[in-house]
Amino acid sequence: MRDYLNIYEDKEGYRHFDYYFPSLSSFVKYTREAPINEKIFTRFKRASESTLLAYGADTLEETFDHLISGYHNQYPEYRRISQIKNISFYRPIEEINETTVLSYDGGYVDINAYLAGEAKCMRKTVYQETRSFINFYIQLLFSSDVTEKENIHRGIIALEIIRALEQSGVSVNIIGIAGLVTQNDNYREEMMLKINLKSSNMPFNESKCIGPLTRIEFPRRAIMRLVETTPFDFSLADDLRLTYGRAKEFDDLKPILPLKQGDIYLGNPRYLGIRPGYTIEKKERFKKSSEAKRYIIRGEDIYKDFETTLECLQLENVIKLKKRLK
Repeated sequence: MRDYLNIYEDKEGYRHFDYYFPSLSSFVKYTREAPINEKIFTRFKRASESTLLAYGADTLEETFDHLISGYHNQYPEYRRISQIKNISFYRPIEEINETTVLSYDGGYVDINAYLAGEAKCMRKTVYQETRSFINFYIQLLFSSDVTEKENIHRGIIALEIIRALEQSGVSVNIIGIAGLVTQNDNYREEMMLKINLKSSNMPFNESKCIGPLTRIEFPRRAIMRLVETTPFDFSLADDLRLTYGRAKEFDDLKPILPLKQGDIYLGNPRYLGIRPGYTIEKKERFKKSSEAKRYIIRGEDIYKDFETTLECLQLENVIKLKKRLK
C-alpha cells in the first residue's frame, strides 16, 4: 500500500509525504483502501464525507466510481454547459518532414533495389508531420473560496488546449499536482501529490479527464480522503481538523517541478500564473513593479477566461479562438 508514498525528513527535521501515482486508477484504488488516520480525522471530522453543497453533488464513493468509469453519462451535459462545442482552435503545423521510401509504385525507379531483384523497387515520396511531446502540469488543489464555476472554466480551457495540441501533432503528458502544508508554532509537515493522468503515448480520453480537471468533488472529496489517510503527526491535529492545512500556491510549486522548454504549468483558478521570467528571488521587486500581472479565471465569460489563460501561458500566437479570428 505504501509503494506510492515516500516519507522523508528535510534538513530542518520536518516530515514530507510525497505521493506519486502512475495512473488515475492507481490513485483511486490506493485512496479507497488506505486506512484513515483516525487519531486526527475522526468520523465526524472528515471533509471527504461532508454533506455541504460546496463539496459537490456526488458522494465520495460516487466520485471514485466516476473517476474509474469516466464521466460518460455526464459528458453531453458537460459539453453543453461548458460551451466548448462553440470553441475551436487554429494552430499552424510547425514542421513537416519529407522523405522517400521503397514501394511497389512511385515516382521513379531505385536502381539498386531493381538490380537486387526487390519487388519494392520504386521510390515514393511521403510526408510525415513532426510530432513532439510536452508535459502539461495542472494544479489540482486550491483554497475553499474558489467557486465551482471557476474550476469548471479552468478545466475546460485546459482540456481544450490539450485537445488542440494533440490534434496538431503534439503529444501531451498530463500530470496533476497538489501540495499541502500544515503547521503549528513548533512543527510543520508537507504533503505533495503527483498523478499521471495521461501519458504522451496514450490517446486523449476527455471523459476520463473531466473528473480531475473540472469536478469540484475531486479536490474536495477524493484528494481530501488521501489527506485523511496520510500519517500526519498528532501534534498537528487541531490545524488539520479545522482547515486541512494550506494548499501550496504557484510560488511554492513551480520551482520544484522539472519544467523543460515548452512544458506548461497551469495554476489554480485564482492564480493561474504570472508574467514569464518572474522568479522567486525577484518576488518583492516584481510585486512593486507597475508591470505586475496576476492571471485569474473569473468564471463568468468563458471566452475571456480562455484569452486570459492563453496570454498567461504565452500561447496566444500558437492557439487562437476561431471566434476571434477575422
